[in-house]
Amino acid sequence: MRVHVKFRSTFNLVWGTPVDGHEAFAFVKGFPATFILTDRRALVVGEFMEKMGWFRKKSYHRVIFEAGLQYVKEFKMKIEPTKQISTAHIIFKAHGLLKEDSVIQFMKIDHKIGKAIEKHLTEIQIKSPLDDTGIVLVNKNAPPIQEWLNQRLGKKKGTPSVTY
Repeated sequence: MRVHVKFRSTFNLVWGTPVDGHEAFAFVKGFPATFILTDRRALVVGEFMEKMGWFRKKSYHRVIFEAGLQYVKEFKMKIEPTKQISTAHIIFKAHGLLKEDSVIQFMKIDHKIGKAIEKHLTEIQIKSPLDDTGIVLVNKNAPPIQEWLNQRLGKKKGTPSVTY
């Protein structure tokens, strides 16, 4: 399994199907997670605390999101040089637990990483597509992230071409 891009940033996810009471994790500033782009998959994995409001206990969340790259509908990067902000998103067609127009939104993305993702997605030629993608595991349903990644992707081989 070759990892092309791996970086940690803030994201928003929308998958549309209720999983453990959630259809999305979308916040104003996003949530911290790690994005991994392999030959045939896009993954977002993370653990974070959600502030619920004054005098209320924070909520702990664990999310594992995997989408097949053969179902990519659109990738777009938006750069606002005056504000020094760059965001991007990947939209997917329906597959697995993901409904039509499921989204990975990158709240902060480096230009080099955006270009590497765009290059990989435009040049992609999947000879044997994966049938078991479209996975969303949230909170109680999600196993420890590193165990799931080792089981799903195998042990890490080599280094990603772009890492931050």
